[in-house]
Amino acid sequence: MTRDRSGVGRWLGVALVGLAALCAAPGEARAEDAAKANTLATAATERAKQGEVRVAIDLYDEAYAAAPRREYLRAIAALYDALALAGDSRDVRLAIVYYQRYLADEGQTAERAAVEGRLAVLQRWKANMRAEPQPAPPPRSVPVHLLAYNGEESYEVSLGSATCATPCTILAPPGPASLTTKGSGDINTQIVVPTRPSQIRLQGTDSAAIHAGIALIPTGIAVGGGLWALAFACHGDNGGCQLANLTVWPILGVSMLITGIVLVARGRGTPPADANRIELVGGASPVRLTSIGLAPTPGGGTGAVRFEF
Repeated sequence: MTRDRSGVGRWLGVALVGLAALCAAPGEARAEDAAKANTLATAATERAKQGEVRVAIDLYDEAYAAAPRREYLRAIAALYDALALAGDSRDVRLAIVYYQRYLADEGQTAERAAVEGRLAVLQRWKANMRAEPQPAPPPRSVPVHLLAYNGEESYEVSLGSATCATPCTILAPPGPASLTTKGSGDINTQIVVPTRPSQIRLQGTDSAAIHAGIALIPTGIAVGGGLWALAFACHGDNGGCQLANLTVWPILGVSMLITGIVLVARGRGTPPADANRIELVGGASPVRLTSIGLAPTPGGGTGAVRFEF
C-alpha cells in the first residue's frame, strides 16, 4: 500500500507541474503578443509621421491582430479619415467602418461623442458620393468607310487589327491607327481615327508598273544601242537585211526606253490631295449632358458636369 500511495503521489505531482505549465503558457503568449503589438504600433506611428499612411494602416492592422486593442482601431479610423480628404469614396467607407468598430464597446464618454460627430459627417459625405470610383469607359468604336478613289480598282485594307476589301466599313476606336493596303496599289500610313463617322478614298502606288518600267529602261537601251550591229552580219548585197537591222532595232529600243520611263513616272505619281485622308461624314453630333456630380470638401464643395458629343 505504501508503494501505491507513493506512486499516486508521483503521478499527482507530474500532473500538477503540467497543469501549471499550461496555465503559464497562455500568459507568456499574451505577453509576447502584447510586446509584438507595441512594436508594430510604434513603427506605424513613425510611418504615419513620414507620410506613409497606408503602410502605417497595415502595421496597425497587424498590431490589432496580435493584441486587439481598441486604440488601434481608433488610429486606423483616423488615418483613413485623413486619406478621405482626397475624395476617394473607398477611404471614406473604411473610415466609417473602423469608427463604428471602435464605438462598438465604447461607453457614453466625451471621446464617444466626438467620434460620433465625425462619423455623422463622414456618413453624410458618403451619401453624396458615388459608391466607388468608376473606370473610364472604353472609347466607342466609330465606322470608317473605305473605298477606292478610282471605282475600277480594289484594295485589301488593314486598319488596326481589322481587315476588309473595298468598298467596306470597319468599326475602329478613335485614336492613332495604322492603315495598309494590298491590291491595286500599296499604301502604308498612319492615321488618326476621329470620334465621328468618316471615310477614306484610297489611291495607292502601282508597284508592278514601276518594276516593269525599271526592267524596260535598260532593255531598251541595250536593244537600241547594240542590236543594230546585226546589220553587219547580213551576207552579200542584201540591202533589205541591213536596212531592217539599222532601222527596226533602234526604233524598238527607243520605244522600250520611252515606255519604261512612262511606267516609272506613272507608278511614282503623287495621289490626289484628297486621297488617303480622313473625311468626316454626316452632321455634327449634338451635345448631351450625361451626368452631374456634387461632393462636399473640407473647404466647401466641388462639382463636375459631363457632356458627350
